Amino acid sequence: GMYPFIDLSSGGSIGGMIAGVEKGLALADEHTKVIPGHGPVTDRAGLQAYRDLLVSWRDAVKVHKDAGASLEQTIAAKPTAATDEALGQGFIKPDKLVEFIYRSL
Repeated sequence: GMYPFIDLSSGGSIGGMIAGVEKGLALADEHTKVIPGHGPVTDRAGLQAYRDLLVSWRDAVKVHKDAGASLEQTIAAKPTAATDEALGQGFIKPDKLVEFIYRSL
């Protein structure tokens, strides 16, 4: 797996990504196959797990931003550390994901 690209320049946001996944969850049932743009085919449970990851990343970054931390301070706090090794080795590095989320909050 890899971290998602959040296209801020086109109006993308972590909130929009979460809303999109939640829409997919509302449409999915136990027979639904989910074919992501990247990664293996999954099911509703896999989509729910992805939604939960997005929410956890948003919440982890939001804690720092809400406390008045700068982007640099938030990056230094490594709010995505729990998933950096597994997901942060692709095109989007952990620092960039944190920046995307921070700027979209």
